[in-house]
Amino acid sequence: MTLWYLTTLTYPSTLANRLQVMKMTEAFSRHADATLWVGSMGEKKRKVLESYGVTGDLSIKELPKLFGILWPQSFFRALTFRRIVREAPPETIFYTRDLLLAFLLSFLSPRFRDNFFFECHSLGKMPSMIYSRVFRSARGIVSTNKAKVEAIANTYGISANRFLVAPNGFDPLLVPEKTRAEVRAELNLPEDKKIILYAGSLQAWKGTALLAELSGRINKTLPGTVLVEFGAEREERDDFFWRFSTISVLQINKYMFAADVLIAPYEKNSERAQKYFSPIKIMEYLASGTPTVATDLPSIREVAGDEELFFVQDYRVEEFERVIKKVLTNPEESARRAQKGRDRVQRYSWDKRAEGIVLFLRGLMGAE
Repeated sequence: MTLWYLTTLTYPSTLANRLQVMKMTEAFSRHADATLWVGSMGEKKRKVLESYGVTGDLSIKELPKLFGILWPQSFFRALTFRRIVREAPPETIFYTRDLLLAFLLSFLSPRFRDNFFFECHSLGKMPSMIYSRVFRSARGIVSTNKAKVEAIANTYGISANRFLVAPNGFDPLLVPEKTRAEVRAELNLPEDKKIILYAGSLQAWKGTALLAELSGRINKTLPGTVLVEFGAEREERDDFFWRFSTISVLQINKYMFAADVLIAPYEKNSERAQKYFSPIKIMEYLASGTPTVATDLPSIREVAGDEELFFVQDYRVEEFERVIKKVLTNPEESARRAQKGRDRVQRYSWDKRAEGIVLFLRGLMGAE
């Protein structure tokens, strides 16, 4: 099977969608003849691949640069892709998660319209008619969780056999094969501190506004504890709150492994967090084998439950503080849940996700 993953994304970037696309391309390449199209690669390809933990080579092609065109770039990108699609090898399957690109190409390129699959990561960001056109034109729809499938089926009348639910994944190769003490020494982290760590972007719906308040509270009630935040715009450090800028995927996984508690304070009243996302970070947290405290959300419970995670149901800083204390003062229970989480998440590797999607594509295309 020849699979072309069409995007206009730029690399390098710290955004999670870039990680997801790169890791899926790597996984797809193990099950199909896969090529990733990107908007641009601002650094040498090898350096970009290494920053995402990709050790082998991938087929990646850049779109021609748009000189002198400011708006609407999306339309001109779609025109470029129309030519690219026309010149693709016979029987090529086109795959994308770019809603606007899929919408435009569904009009501009009959070949694309007859042979494309759409991976849905969100709803409600664009007018309904754009979603309707894409969902009705696609040969199949890959959704990262069940809630989106229900919403799409109910709103747009798409039949169940055109859906595949495939939660996001993680890379098990990124988990260090060392003891926590060895990794802490490698990272120059203090052995006498309890480390609570958040790793991710600082988007409001991810609940990061809660972290500063939380750090002040745990400093008073849990002496010797420090809250570490990755993803900050500028680096700051005091006795109980360390803010670091984003680092490579390989390094951040070492920090997660070395921490005592990982925290995911997604905002409970966020519709995106409630229904429409598939938490890559939760999977990486679980894979690290470190006890994890997370907001109680249906989207997270699709991945793991009370046997693996410590949930906060009442979204208040006092509750996060209480649950963190519970984790730190019950080491046996914390270790048990962490190990169960690490065992459970193995089913969600990028490779297993890609294998399932390729089987889905073959089934709907009638390919052998």
